[in-house]
Amino acid sequence: MYRCHKCCRNFETLQECLKHDLQEHCFQNKRVNSNFNSLCKGASKLLITPEKLEERAKLHECLDRCNPGEELLTIFQKLCMDNNNLKSQFEIVKTCLHSDLKQLEAEVEIHAFGSIVSKLALTACDIDVYLDIKEMQSKASEIPEKLGSTHFNKNSNAHENLFNKIYNILNGSAAFSSVCAIRGARVPIVICKHNITGFSIDINICCPNSLENTRFLQALVESDNRIHSMLLFLKIWAKHMQIKNRANVNSYCLIILAVFYLQQPLQDHDRSILLPVQIIQQNLPERIIHGINYSFDIERKENQIYLPASMTTLDLIKGFFYFYKDLNMSEHILSPYFGTYISRKDFVGDKSAFVAYKNQLISITQYLGDSAEPFQVDRCVCVQDPFNLSHNITRSMVKNNKEYFNCCLTYACTICEENSTIPIRELYEMLLYDAYKPKQAAPPIENDAYVNRLNNCDNSEQIVNKGKYYVHFTFSPSRNDIRAITGIADDQQDFLRNLPILKLWSDYCKEAIEIILSRLYYLDVSDGYLPQNEAQLCIKSWRVSGSVDLWTNRSHTRVSKQSFMDYQLAETERLYTARNQDPQYCVNIRADISLYARTGYQSLEVRLALPNDSPAETLIAKHPLRKFFNMFRCTLENFSLKEAIQSSLIAVQ
Repeated sequence: MYRCHKCCRNFETLQECLKHDLQEHCFQNKRVNSNFNSLCKGASKLLITPEKLEERAKLHECLDRCNPGEELLTIFQKLCMDNNNLKSQFEIVKTCLHSDLKQLEAEVEIHAFGSIVSKLALTACDIDVYLDIKEMQSKASEIPEKLGSTHFNKNSNAHENLFNKIYNILNGSAAFSSVCAIRGARVPIVICKHNITGFSIDINICCPNSLENTRFLQALVESDNRIHSMLLFLKIWAKHMQIKNRANVNSYCLIILAVFYLQQPLQDHDRSILLPVQIIQQNLPERIIHGINYSFDIERKENQIYLPASMTTLDLIKGFFYFYKDLNMSEHILSPYFGTYISRKDFVGDKSAFVAYKNQLISITQYLGDSAEPFQVDRCVCVQDPFNLSHNITRSMVKNNKEYFNCCLTYACTICEENSTIPIRELYEMLLYDAYKPKQAAPPIENDAYVNRLNNCDNSEQIVNKGKYYVHFTFSPSRNDIRAITGIADDQQDFLRNLPILKLWSDYCKEAIEIILSRLYYLDVSDGYLPQNEAQLCIKSWRVSGSVDLWTNRSHTRVSKQSFMDYQLAETERLYTARNQDPQYCVNIRADISLYARTGYQSLEVRLALPNDSPAETLIAKHPLRKFFNMFRCTLENFSLKEAIQSSLIAVQ
């Protein structure tokens, strides 16, 4: 018998216990924030920074001068990207990509998607790009012809090889810098910076589905200017309230929530503004991408947007706030496909209403050649993608995230109720710049010199704790990590019964970090100060120092005949030989790196803190220490625990 280390429930096999642990404890609490007040205070701090205060002052001045009815246009001119300029910038990026990707010797089509196409781009946005490499994909494709697609399966060897080629090309390009491969994401991407335009570029080669989602949002935006203005305003509001970072609601998720709101019946009318996806797909030829039907038509007379002339953009914005403030999102699944709520219990039952969902799972399974992953119904909040019916777009939201989102909605409603008689321009300004402040939240920082010093570090992740500055990131065990540990269980079952799986995973991660610091980056590593009496458990602390830059332009390519760590060790030797006597790569870094366990080892947090005698400016983005930490994070994200255990790089305890 195996016992869950949290709820003490017994299971016959380790696999059953592990599945229960991941579903009931890990995923439900993934990335839980330690304190709800910190979420609220974080947004408040952002809106009182000198940059935001200056931005608000300039916007206030422009709103005072604008004509009645032009308030939103004025806000968008200040806080959104110019669509024409954005398109011209993309053409420059496209030209550079075409030039560099000629090395592939294949026909490459470069498509933009996301906010640049849907006309919902805010300032400081990035550019999302999909590469359609037809010749190479058609040769490598193992997808049945009847599905009508030659796109890559992201798990295939062909995809991995092409992904590595593109990463290497961009990494050696003069037009792009800060190239990083994110292989563990739901959609693997290469992130880089375009040196000419300064834009951050996210590139994917395996998921054309995003093009179809963008096509739908673009049609919605172009259907009525009031809907376009509502979506833009909600994105700005969410950005200022830091809902993406603190409520785990990204831009796409926010827009789909708005889509579901538009699908609800209008009061005193016999239909909704937007019909359910199920209806706008009727009597249309299928448009199958990766086993999913992305056909729709909202231009057909019976499917057109129905928005009464009497409804203003402000009415839509208020309606969104009030609708979700009063909605209990925990009890139901929100389904834009059906345009209504679905009971969680009914969703997993054998109901005729879900024939489309079951058929789509079969279609995706045929495309993948493996069982499709079903809808993740065991999450705090469930919102179904309009087309990909097995995708829960709010799967990352946990209890504290949901509470913060609800508080922001409630506070927005309060602002609207208490200021119904003030000019519209003032109401818009208050909605965007007055953050929710719980009674128990700490007051804003009043030391201007301290605030300026913190902001000048140009780091949204930088935190100060008892006078000590640090940057940090968190990571959780992947399925491959858990499988690697489960494989050890066959020979050590008695041991694993007494030691929780996640605790064992954290021990392996601690050993991996020590190896990466000392053997990959040639840092002098010694035991650091282990802080006591903190809310989170500090597993290990290291004092590190180094004198040679072994991180700039380090490649994280995976090769078929060599493990990741073997390749990285060879990369270290190559870089050290070339840079050891080169003054250009001479650095002097000192830092304290600590590993913290969060929520019962369900995730780990890595902190890089400055010694007490170091200035906060040491953590600016261009400083060697910050560059090292970013590359160290990338190395850790690409590290394979399974490979390390199999090669005995990490000793099985």
